[in-house]
Amino acid sequence: MKLLMLSWHIFLIQACSHYTKPSSDELQIAIDTIKIGKNIIYFNKPLYSRKSIMQYEEGVFITYTLPDSSYLLIQAGAMVNSPISTFKKSELLDHKINNGIETYKGIRNNKICFREDIYYKKIHFIYDGVKPKNRMIFDEIIDNVSIK
Repeated sequence: MKLLMLSWHIFLIQACSHYTKPSSDELQIAIDTIKIGKNIIYFNKPLYSRKSIMQYEEGVFITYTLPDSSYLLIQAGAMVNSPISTFKKSELLDHKINNGIETYKGIRNNKICFREDIYYKKIHFIYDGVKPKNRMIFDEIIDNVSIK
């Protein structure tokens, strides 16, 4: 029995060691899949992020928050303003509509990047609080979203 318990503790220590954040400042991503209603969404997410889900009567908010407080937010459902993000017109760098996807991109105080993509007026992908050095990674995450 003692050998079994010792083996279990060693296994737990080894398993947990794989989930510690590496010392590198480089942002790492992982693949995720979520089902919202009839939609299946495939996307990359920040690897060392905390996932939280808030469901409400007409939809859901799913947030992936990083240690530096930047986040990726997915919203699907009704009863929200569009765009969800709040920004000053002077902060907006780009706004376009292409193939049913409306995109807002901007930067606050030259140090905080944000973006919101609205897919077919029903699913929102948002990042905010992102440092300029990580902006390309977050843009790639949203650029490669697949909704089936």
